[in-house]
Amino acid sequence: MIPPQPPNYQSGPNYPPAPNYQSGANYQSSAGYQLPSYQSGANYQSGPGYPPPNYQSGANYQSGPGYPPPNNQWQPSTNSQAKPRAAKKQAAPLPLWLFISGIILTIALLVALYILGSDWAEGASQASVAALIIAVLVAVGWFVRTHLRQITPSSKPRRLISTAFLLLLLIFSGWGRASQATLHIWQGQSFENQQKWQPAINEYTFAGETAPLSTDLARTYTSWGQDLNKHQQYNDALAKFNYIITQFDTTGTQISADQGVAQQIKLAKQGSVDARIAMAQQNIQAHNYNAATSSLDTTLGLQYCDDSCRQRAQPLDATAYYQLGSDQLQAKNYSSAVDNFNKILTSFPDAKEANDTRTSMSKALLGLGESQLHNKDYQSAEDSFSKILSTYPYPAKAKQIHSDLAQTIMGLAATARAGSCTDSLKYYQQLAKDYKDTPQGQQAQQQLNIQPDVKGHFVNTTPEHNFYQIALVQGLHGLMTQDEIFSKWDNAPYKTSIQPNGDFVFQGIPEGSYDLMWYSNDGVTEHVEFIYKELSFDPEYVANIGPLCTVNMGTVTNVTGANS
Repeated sequence: MIPPQPPNYQSGPNYPPAPNYQSGANYQSSAGYQLPSYQSGANYQSGPGYPPPNYQSGANYQSGPGYPPPNNQWQPSTNSQAKPRAAKKQAAPLPLWLFISGIILTIALLVALYILGSDWAEGASQASVAALIIAVLVAVGWFVRTHLRQITPSSKPRRLISTAFLLLLLIFSGWGRASQATLHIWQGQSFENQQKWQPAINEYTFAGETAPLSTDLARTYTSWGQDLNKHQQYNDALAKFNYIITQFDTTGTQISADQGVAQQIKLAKQGSVDARIAMAQQNIQAHNYNAATSSLDTTLGLQYCDDSCRQRAQPLDATAYYQLGSDQLQAKNYSSAVDNFNKILTSFPDAKEANDTRTSMSKALLGLGESQLHNKDYQSAEDSFSKILSTYPYPAKAKQIHSDLAQTIMGLAATARAGSCTDSLKYYQQLAKDYKDTPQGQQAQQQLNIQPDVKGHFVNTTPEHNFYQIALVQGLHGLMTQDEIFSKWDNAPYKTSIQPNGDFVFQGIPEGSYDLMWYSNDGVTEHVEFIYKELSFDPEYVANIGPLCTVNMGTVTNVTGANS
């Protein structure tokens, strides 16, 4: 507090001091004039005529005990008074053109950032960040101007506009960040309407949509496949349909698919069938029958190939197989032709090509059989020729087939005889019976007419007897007398010598069953012997002779038995 001072009155050219004028937001003044500012104290009085508007000093100045007026005297005050705050400087508003230009440039910047984004969501994200930055700058600028300078009355409308614009920037910034997924979906739908399928799928994926629950993705893939079908790009279309079927079909799982997704799966399955059938038709027209049958077989094997699908695919498949088999028959690829004709007759027996297929099958089997006969694959050749006779009669080639079969059976006979004559016998007998009108049948009969040999190896276990002859007889048994045994030897129809090494051979023996007995004679004593079974008394060594085949008795020994 400043201590009170005695009044000091001065007069002169500079007294009284110039008035202190103040201005403010609420101050109204006329042009060129401002009211003076007066400080009041405990004894201060004021009124309409006070203080005097003008003070002068000089030679004519009068003063006295009553002048200056008491109200102008300084008097001490018991109350302290705060020092007055300095007045704010006035802030002139921005020029109108700059104010408007700032708003326009801000909007233009946000639009440019939005357009330059890789997609709507990215553009909105960029613009929202810029809007937030601009809003902060505008808020800071507005705060500084408001608190450091007085805003002139003419700037208030602009301040309202600035405030509204600031709020709009903040709202836009928040919306741009919060609406990313929505913007991706909106742009995906826009791309989808423009048939820009992959960009649409990308946008839906960016929005967080995934299989198997995204109807948008399922619809886009299905529409893409249908569009590819229209442009005959069937393989690409199948890829899209298969993706829907494999990735979105939740059958057999615990996932519950949306009805929209289920509808798209149904459309994808129908589109898959359409694409496969159309591709098969295209291949048939191009004579690419292998590709056509492959596509149609796959189609018919699909779980979702219903009656309508089969009614469309089966006739085409039969046609493709018939054309393929016909081409192979013409190219003498008989084995493949037979397989393809057989496919028609077993899988599509009611096909329009069925009758023609049977005729073509006969030709293919004949060609195949002759090829197998030429390659000495006799068993396969017999199967081919026999199938013609049993299933696919070919009257025009009956004589040729008969001759081919005779050659085939003779080949089988010769092959079997090289390993086992017994196994070959049936073929010779078949030839002699059913193909006697062929050279092979006549040759077989000649072989059957030849009487076979009987051979073996004799091992003598009694050195005191030198057995050097062996015979084939009938009627031996273990209870025979000595005379009966010698009688059998003497009357034996077939005798042969036993070689020094023990081997023996009977040549040209008629069919029948013969017992073996052997003979020795040292010039003094004759000895005849055979071996029989102790329980049944039947001979141990019996030669059962049939047609064609030599009988090998193996090792014949006199280790036990009866003798004479």
